[in-house]
Amino acid sequence: ELNLAKGLKFRSMFALEYGNNINEVFVPIIYSNDLGSASDGYNNTSSFLNENILTYSRDIGTDHNINLVAGYTAQTFAQRFESASVTGISNNATENYDLSAASIINAPSNGISEWSLLSWLGRVNYTFKDRYLITASIRSDGSSRFGAQNKWATFPSAAIAWKVSEESFLKEVSFINDLKLRASYGVTGNTALSPYQSLDRLTSLRVVRGNETDEVGYVPASLANADLKWETTTQMDVGFDLTILNGNIELTFDYYTKNTDNLLASVPLPPSLGFASSLKNIGEVQNKGIEIGLGATVSNQQFKWNLFGQISKNKNVVTRLAGDSDIFG
Repeated sequence: ELNLAKGLKFRSMFALEYGNNINEVFVPIIYSNDLGSASDGYNNTSSFLNENILTYSRDIGTDHNINLVAGYTAQTFAQRFESASVTGISNNATENYDLSAASIINAPSNGISEWSLLSWLGRVNYTFKDRYLITASIRSDGSSRFGAQNKWATFPSAAIAWKVSEESFLKEVSFINDLKLRASYGVTGNTALSPYQSLDRLTSLRVVRGNETDEVGYVPASLANADLKWETTTQMDVGFDLTILNGNIELTFDYYTKNTDNLLASVPLPPSLGFASSLKNIGEVQNKGIEIGLGATVSNQQFKWNLFGQISKNKNVVTRLAGDSDIFG
């Protein structure tokens, strides 16, 4: 973290996560007419993350404060795996360390999976007299999982808050310690699919022609869909936070609506296409409801209790599903 100037900071963070799992199984020979079995495999994962954040904060006079944030982040993930299994091991001495000595060697399996995510982000916070708060942010995310024309999407958000308890007309109300009204609106994105699902994929297949030995070929495993795009959720929330009686009673209330568009889901396909299903953006879902939380602090010289309870009610509505032309066309 560097202090570039008064109120201006730059922070860069690098993180590496690495995992290596080795799976070994050996089933020994217990009776003379039995044969042992064994398997070996590994699963390696690595993830690299880099975040670069530039922050500027400044007080303007005694009433105004502004905070600006801009940043760029990059993340990559890679997974490699391999497994092999055999049956018909004739002794217990070698356990699973000599798989080639088995009479039946099953086909091994291995593979690799990779994805990357890039993001640009910005945010503005403005406070006036520590009573009125405004924030606005925007981020643009690009994911390698989506189709060529839909890898990037932009997600804005904004929120306002009013600390009513700081106003003069509530200063004299002694039992109210804090009262804040707030409202927010924003859009978030969800990748919701595995790597390569937007692409044509092949899978290997063993076949026997006549009396010949096995031959290996490749057949289509899925249909490409270059139109796959981000699943997005637009949410609006209004509510308040209230603290009374010297902070011993806390009440929160929220009313929200969530509209999720471009739902990513697997839909059935006609048997004539040769595939059972395909991943598509097919519809919209709306969630709306309320959440109420109540907390209390009970204390005396011997003990202190913190109690909190929450109740919520949600209504889920499917506002649109894709028609046959959307699914099959």
